[in-house]
Amino acid sequence: MESIDKIYVYTVSGTAIYEKQKVDTFTFSISSLPAAQQVLIVKTVLKNGNVVTNKIIY
Repeated sequence: MESIDKIYVYTVSGTAIYEKQKVDTFTFSISSLPAAQQVLIVKTVLKNGNVVTNKIIY
């Protein structure tokens, strides 16, 4: 398992609503986003350079 380096959160229209650099952990939770029944794109960059992108409803 690789640790997280950076996290980006976007709306489906492409607007960046959250960004965190130097996360350096295996799990991450964002408590500052208001829940609004919206679809978000979460882009996670791992320490080894791999990128994981997930679509979530939040």
